[in-house]
Order: sequence, then C-alpha cells, then structure tokens
Amino acid sequence: MKSKIIACLAAGILALTSCEVNKGKTEKPAVKERTSVQKTESKLEDLLKADPNQRKNKTEDNLSPKFDEYEDNIDKRISSLRKQKIVIQEERRLTTYLQLYNSVMNVENNVSDLQVALNRTNKIIADFEKEKFNYEEDLVNKLSSSHNFRGLNRFLQDLKNHQNGLRNKIEAIKTEERISNEEERIRDYLKRYSSVVSDKSPNPKIVLDKTNKLISDFEKERFQHESELVRRVNGFQGIRKFRADLSSYKSEIERTFTKRLIASLDKVRSHVVIPSSTYNINFDIIIHPSGVLEIQPGTRFNFGSNGGIIAYGTLRAIGTKKDKIYFTASDSRFRNICFVGNSSNNSILKYCSITRGSGRKEIPSSSNFKGIKFLSELGGGMMIYYSSPSIINCTIENNSSYYVGGGIFMDHSNSVIQSNIIRFNNTSYGGGIRMDDSNPVLKNNIITNNHAKSGGGGVYILYKSGSRPSVEEGNKILNNEGFLQPNVKYHPY
Repeated sequence: MKSKIIACLAAGILALTSCEVNKGKTEKPAVKERTSVQKTESKLEDLLKADPNQRKNKTEDNLSPKFDEYEDNIDKRISSLRKQKIVIQEERRLTTYLQLYNSVMNVENNVSDLQVALNRTNKIIADFEKEKFNYEEDLVNKLSSSHNFRGLNRFLQDLKNHQNGLRNKIEAIKTEERISNEEERIRDYLKRYSSVVSDKSPNPKIVLDKTNKLISDFEKERFQHESELVRRVNGFQGIRKFRADLSSYKSEIERTFTKRLIASLDKVRSHVVIPSSTYNINFDIIIHPSGVLEIQPGTRFNFGSNGGIIAYGTLRAIGTKKDKIYFTASDSRFRNICFVGNSSNNSILKYCSITRGSGRKEIPSSSNFKGIKFLSELGGGMMIYYSSPSIINCTIENNSSYYVGGGIFMDHSNSVIQSNIIRFNNTSYGGGIRMDDSNPVLKNNIITNNHAKSGGGGVYILYKSGSRPSVEEGNKILNNEGFLQPNVKYHPY
C-alpha cells in the first residue's frame, strides 16, 4: 500500500514537473499529466475524507514531506471555499437589508406615508438585530462602493437615526396640525368676544347671556401651545389675559344689566327673570296682575327700610336646598313680602329665607285692587291678603310687626304652608302665624320660639263660629310664648 501511495505521489510530482517542462509541446503528454494530477488529487481527497486515525496510520513514517505539504494545501483550499461560500450567503442577506433600507428613505411628507415607513423601519431593525455576520471586513470590501456599506454597527446606527427622523417628522406634522386647530379656535373666540363687545342691544340681558356662554365655552377649552398662539394670532395676549378681559367685560355688563333691571322692577308687567346675584333695593318691587317675576336660585335681595315686594301678579322664587333665595334687610329692617288678590294665587316660594321684615301699614291700589290702609304694621315677614300662594321649605325667622302676624299674616287665604321653619318672630297677636278667616293647608311645619305678648305665640286663629280650621296635621308647634294659650290660640267671632 505504501508503495502505491508513493508511486501516486511520484507520478503526480512527475506530471506537474512535466507540465512545466513541456509547455508548448504536443497535447498528448499534457493530457496524460493532467490525468495523473487528477488521480493524485482524488486519492489525496480520499485520504482527507478518511478517519484521522487511519490517515495517521497510512502516512506515519512512510510518506515524504511533499505529501504532507500537499495535504495542508488541500485543507487550506477547502477552508477557503467554505469561507467564500459563507461570505456569499452573508453578502446576499446584507444586500437585502441594504435594499430595504433604501426603500424607506424617500417618503412623502405626510403622516400616513411616514407612519408606513416607520413601521417598516421598525421591522428592519428588529430583524437585523437578530442576524449574525462572521465576515464583516469582507462584506465592507464587497459592498462599500455599490451600497456605501461601512460596517454592521454603522448600518444599524443609520437605521436607528432614520427611525428617529421619521418619528420626529410625524410628531412635527401632528404638532403643527394641533397648533393650527388651536389657532382656529382662538380666532373664533376673539371674533365672538369682539361681537359681544360691539353689541348695542338695548337689552343688556341678551349681551350678558352671550358673554356668559362665551366664558362657559372658553373655560372648557384646553390649549397646549399658548406661546405659539400668542406669536401667530394678532390681538391674543395669552389665555390668562383673555380670561381676565372676559371677566372684566362680564362685570361691566352685569352692572349695566343690574342697574336697568332694578330700575324696571317698580312696574313688573311681563315675565321678568332675575338671575342669581345680589341686589340692593330700597323701594317696593311691584308685580302687576299681568306680570311674572321669576327669581333664580342663589339670589339675594338686600332691602332698605322702604323696600319689599308686593305681588298682585305671580312671584316665583324657587331655590334649592343648596342654593336658597334670600330676602333680608340691608340695614335694620325691610317691609315684607305681600301677596294681594286672586291674580297672585299661582305664586310660590320654595327654599327661601325671609328675615328682618317689619310688616306694612298699607297696600297701594292696583288695576284690580283698591288700596287699603291699616292701623299699624301687619305681617312682619309676609302678608297674604285675599290670595293663596304656596310657601314650601322656607325659613321665616327674626321678623316682627307691631300688631299681628310676626312671621306670617294671612286674611281670607287658602294657601299651602308646608314643611317650613317659622321661628324667633315677634308681634302682639300670632307670633309665628296669624290667620283671619283663612283655611290654609298647614302641614309638617316647625313653629317654635315665637313670641306674642297678647296671645297665640305660635299660631293665632281668628275664625267665624262653626268654621274652625285645623292646624294639627304633622305640625310641631312648641316652645312659643304668649298670653294664655302660648302655642295655638283659637278666637271665634
């Protein structure tokens, strides 16, 4: 076997040598030499494929150095081919990534296309970070000129820079859209503000309503780019300044409105609405039979000594448990609230507070009522004269009159007096309530701590014999003071 190997080696060497020597000679020897080389290589490759131990046994101490050298050359050649194959595969993969990168570079400058490009870039980066490349230097040599490839880390950084650039472009476009939207809204508010300021309507209530609506709408707004809006919009000096301007103008309109409103209350002949505010009045508000005065929750009337309300028509003062309506004196005492005649039957006071009234000695004439004068003050907090309004959930306290009805005086009335607190009122007859020829629904009231020096500290009832009304239905009438029957005094005639 050894001799065969040596013979093959010798033949291979001889063939190679002959090829060099006999260049340009006849073709026949060259063919023989090539055949010999191929055979030698084939046998050498067989040896390379053989088990290493077998190869060792076959070559040990018997083969010439020439054989060892040739074997090494074959190993190197195989390794080189293997590397070349891997480099080609890596080149193909990397070229695909480079082409994908180029496909997301030039994008239309709109959010939709930019978002598509960003999504693709995100996918390219995610896939590329999973890749393994073993021959970066060879790839740089092959692709630097054709694809400007300068290394794996540099390529990944370029991808991430492009990713951030796409994100910044998208955000910039969206920011500009938001600013443009805010700018349009600010311009609309400035236009509305200019409109209300220039409104010359003779009725300030119309202007006030517009101003309140404008303020309400603006308070719901949120602006994120105030400094840019100040720069872009002429006349806009910032959100705080605009709010201050609105508030200042509202106050101005309210003063004008209040002034005109109060001036009109001496003769209420139509439906008038009193918005929630505080009003200082030193005259009687007169509601004519055709008039309706509607008072909104939270309103406060501070009456002077000559102030009060006389309702020949309808008074609707409906507060809430949280936002009551207050009728009181600005100094020491005011007159009272007076309901007169059938035209005021639809009146209602609900969740109201009536304090520091002093009653009245006279009811002036109206279109359906002949005026009347009394000997002294009647009805400290309230007078109900030939009328039947509803008084519900009210507090009537700290009122006084010289003669009758410290809290309420009613004459010929079928009113609903329900769920009220009537206390700390003072007079001669009927500290809490004085009822003359009346049969009201008196229900679930607390009538306490009232005083009448001549009788009926809680309730004094004057009635015709045989028509005694009842005041016992759910009412708490206690701790009142008066001559003889301190809580309830019945006086027939």
